[in-house]
Amino acid sequence: MQRFACEMCGSSELLKDGDFFVCQSCGTKYTPEAAKKMMVEGTVTVDRSKELNNLYTLARRARETDNIEDGAKYYNQLVQLDPNNWEAYFFSVYFSQLECKIYQISSAAGNIRQALSPTIDLIESIPDNVQKSSAYSVLGASVIEGSNMLLNVAYSHYCNNSSVDGTMTEYGVRRDACYSLIKSCADLFADRKAGKKTAFTLYKKILINKRFNIKNNDRENIWKKMHECDPDFDAESMIKAERLATQKNIEKDIEREKESEKTSFIIALLLFAFILLLAFLFFINFVTNLA
Repeated sequence: MQRFACEMCGSSELLKDGDFFVCQSCGTKYTPEAAKKMMVEGTVTVDRSKELNNLYTLARRARETDNIEDGAKYYNQLVQLDPNNWEAYFFSVYFSQLECKIYQISSAAGNIRQALSPTIDLIESIPDNVQKSSAYSVLGASVIEGSNMLLNVAYSHYCNNSSVDGTMTEYGVRRDACYSLIKSCADLFADRKAGKKTAFTLYKKILINKRFNIKNNDRENIWKKMHECDPDFDAESMIKAERLATQKNIEKDIEREKESEKTSFIIALLLFAFILLLAFLFFINFVTNLA
């Protein structure tokens, strides 16, 4: 029996669409003449390595161009064919979650976060240390990009609907979910030798993102984590400087409060003097009229 075999991915699923035959796996189109040349006798033995290579090429191209729809499409195919590959597994989850609606942003960030541990286990199974470090770098960069993408959408929605009750609270929940995604990723990387360098970068990205409402204690803990990842990073100096700045801010607040109280007292005193003056003038006027 004769069957088709796609030259791009090796799939045998070609369907006629108008004047062309279209591969249902990778979308490649063939003219009827080209399709006839691909007819093979007997059972088609699909070359999985060729199919995987072509699908990875298409998937990575979609990733590089931020094509979420194609990324989800190709990585979902890849994870079926190559389930033990960290890239196929993570990005099948990653792109499917980036297709979320605004009200799903928090759960989308949470689902990507939950995919991190299994992904790291797959990365750790890579024998080559250079490839392993590269995988951590790609994964970390993608987590930052995905988190920022979700956060930007959440912030834009807040700006456009800030007058609606509850919008600020919703934005805060979504912002915290995006923060938790990057922070969890950094913490997981920090526990792995090959991931420490990327973890340091992730922590740095967290600290410079002004939209994240990071408390002083959390900031100090992040600096300590950064020191664990890179012993040359002077966390103690950063912590001392932060505490000194905080103390100065407190002192400034106290001074401003004192100045405010002093100003209020002066205003009250002037008001009292003005009232006394009015009373005195009224009394003089009253006495004059009596005379």
